[in-house]
Amino acid sequence: MTKSGSDDQNKVARDTDTNPPVLGLIAGRGELPRAIRRACEREGRRFFVLAIKGCGEHVCEGLPPDRFAVVRLDKAGAALVALKQAGAQDLVLAGGVDRPSIWSLRPDWTSLRFLFSIGLKLGGENSILEAVRDTLQQRGFRLRGADELVRGLLAEQRLYSRRAPSRADRDDIAQAWRIAKTLGTLDAGQGAIVQRSFILAIEAVEGTDAMIARAGGLKRGGGGGALVKVMKPQQDRRLDTPTIGPGTVEALAAAGLAGMVIEAGAALVLNEMRLVELANRHGLFVIGMTEEEALAPARQTAAPEAGETV
Repeated sequence: MTKSGSDDQNKVARDTDTNPPVLGLIAGRGELPRAIRRACEREGRRFFVLAIKGCGEHVCEGLPPDRFAVVRLDKAGAALVALKQAGAQDLVLAGGVDRPSIWSLRPDWTSLRFLFSIGLKLGGENSILEAVRDTLQQRGFRLRGADELVRGLLAEQRLYSRRAPSRADRDDIAQAWRIAKTLGTLDAGQGAIVQRSFILAIEAVEGTDAMIARAGGLKRGGGGGALVKVMKPQQDRRLDTPTIGPGTVEALAAAGLAGMVIEAGAALVLNEMRLVELANRHGLFVIGMTEEEALAPARQTAAPEAGETV
C-alpha cells in the first residue's frame, strides 16, 4: 500500500524567524537541487544558486543573473565571495559532483589552502565533505540538510510499490545491506547489488546509476537482483545523503533487476508519486527498511517465488 503524494513533500520547512536568511544552494548533478529550488519558490524563501560548473547549471535555468553564479570546483574563493555578496547565511549541499583529477585543478588561493589543509590528498567522499563542512562553518555559514528544508523526503519504513520482495530477494537484501554498511565504514560508497547471493556490484566513485548499469551487464539468469542504498555509519546527515528517484527505478528496470531497498529515516526519496508509478509499471519492489528488518531472516509472509506454494 503506498502513501498518496501530498504538497508536504515539496514544502520548505518553515523557519521560526518570519524572514529567514538567504539560502545558498550549492548545486551539483541530479534532481535534488532542483527539488530544493522549487520548494523555495513555493514558500517564497529567498535563495541563491551556486552551481558547480559542469554539474549544476541545470538548476539555474530561468533565474535572473543576480540569483546565481557558476563556479569551477577549484575556485573556492570566488564561490565564497558570491555567497557572501548574495547575503547567504544558510547553505545546503545538493547533488553529485564529478571529482576532478588533481592534475586538472587550477586552484585559487583559497582552494590551495584548503588542499594543503587536507594534505593534498583527495581521499574518501565523506572525509572531503567533512573538510568542506568545517571550512564553511569557520567562515560563518550554517549548513542545513535537504530533509530540513523540504518536508517529506526522508524514506519511511514501508513498502512503496505493489510488489513485495520474495524470500530469495530478502536473502539478497540482507547480504547487500551488510556489504553496503561495510563499504560505508571504509568511506567508499553507499550501495550494493546482490542477485541470489552473487555480488553483482558495489558502489564506488561512479555513482548509483552507473553501478546499476554495470550490474545489468553482469546479471545472471533466473531473476532477482536487489539494490540496497544506506547511509554510511559515520555520515553527517547534511552531507551526501543517499538519494533515489524515478531515474533510479528506470535504471533498475533497464538492467533487469528486481527492486531496491532504502534505509528508512536516512535516505531521501525524490518525486515519490512518479517513482511509485514507474516501480509498479515495471513490476519492481521499492521498500524502506531499518537495519533490524533488513537483516532479519526472510519471513513466512514474504512474497513467494513464481510457482512456489506457501
